[in-house]
Amino acid sequence: MGAHENVAAMLDDIAEVDGGRGTRVAFDDFLTGVEDFGARIPDP
Repeated sequence: MGAHENVAAMLDDIAEVDGGRGTRVAFDDFLTGVEDFGARIPDP
């Protein structure tokens, strides 16, 4: 999908879509993936 920063930017774009109610993000190993993603994305 891309670098952590690119995925974070895409999620920001999705958040701006009118009528959007959510999105799904999948990780090979959920706990490790969520922790790794959260540690690598830039703060807003």
